[in-house]
Amino acid sequence: MRYEEVPRKAWIEEVASFSRQHHGWRVTVRRADTAALDYDLGAALSGAEVLAVEQPLQVVELRRKETQVEVMVEVGEEVSQRFWLKELCRLWREQVDGTEEGMRFDDAKGHSLLVEFRAPVPPEALDGLAETEQ
Repeated sequence: MRYEEVPRKAWIEEVASFSRQHHGWRVTVRRADTAALDYDLGAALSGAEVLAVEQPLQVVELRRKETQVEVMVEVGEEVSQRFWLKELCRLWREQVDGTEEGMRFDDAKGHSLLVEFRAPVPPEALDGLAETEQ
């Protein structure tokens, strides 16, 4: 697993593209300690709080609130769940061998929100819309 940081000036476009390309994909959402992720990824992931498991991704949005930026991740089918991370300070793409596996959002207080795909595949390998979009 490799994290690639997204420059702040590209956040809005990157998140909008991620949300659009991966709408309906099954994701797991976790909340983890940022320092632990940077120190020992495996241990941090095993100790992370699991917020949602294999739920369809509905939307990921960045919102500006005064001088802060926050992220909202919405997942679910019949009943949706929303997860917020305020004071966003870093955004990462998660990749393995060039295939996108998810996104990581870090806040200024040492928390990270991870959105990870169940079965990552390159978007160009798909043949159309997700079941939830048909």
